[in-house]
Amino acid sequence: MIGFISSPVFHLDDLSGNPLAGGKVYFYKAGTSTKQLVYSDPQGKIALPSPVVLNALGNACIYGTGLYKIIACHSTDADNDISNPIWSEDYVSPCGDASSISQILGITNIKTLQNAGLYVHRHNMDKKPGETPNGTRKAFSTAERFITGTLDVYLNGVLQEIDLHYTEKANRKGYTFLFSIRDDETIQHRYLVDIG
Repeated sequence: MIGFISSPVFHLDDLSGNPLAGGKVYFYKAGTSTKQLVYSDPQGKIALPSPVVLNALGNACIYGTGLYKIIACHSTDADNDISNPIWSEDYVSPCGDASSISQILGITNIKTLQNAGLYVHRHNMDKKPGETPNGTRKAFSTAERFITGTLDVYLNGVLQEIDLHYTEKANRKGYTFLFSIRDDETIQHRYLVDIG
C-alpha cells in the first residue's frame, strides 16, 4: 500500500523559517544508505528523480511505501552531497501506508499472527476514526473497545505518544488529542480489540 510522505504535501523550511526553495531531498531505506524510490502518483507508477527538488514554496507531492530515511540539503549543494544536511529524519512512515506502520510495530503479517493463536483478541489495524478533522476537533472514536495499553495513534503517519499528544478515553472507545487537528491532517489508529 502506498501513502503520502507528509500530507497534503511534503514541505520544508530553511533554518531561517523560509521555504526551502529548490531544496534537494534524498530518500533511503530506513536505517541504511540505500536509496529507495518515491513516486509522484498514488499508484506508485511514476518514480521521482533522486534527489527530489522542492518548488519555490519548499513543497513537493511525494508518495512512498515502506519506511524511509529522509535527508534534505540546500539547492546550492552538489547532487548526492549529503555532508551538510539542513534536516534529516529516519524511520519515516508514509501517511496511510499500512505496510509501513506494520514495519514500525514489528509486525509482518497480522493475519498469520491471529491464526497462530498468539492473540486471543482480534486485531484492528490501520483504521481511520469515524470523525474527520475540522480544525477544532480534538476527540476521535474507535469502532470497538480496545484493550488498555494496545492503542497506537498516528498523525500524518507519525506515531503519537500517550499523555504527550493524546489521552485515551475512559470507556476505551476513543482518544482525545491535546491539540486541535487540522482538516488537512490524517489520523489513523491500531489496537487490539477487547472481545472479552
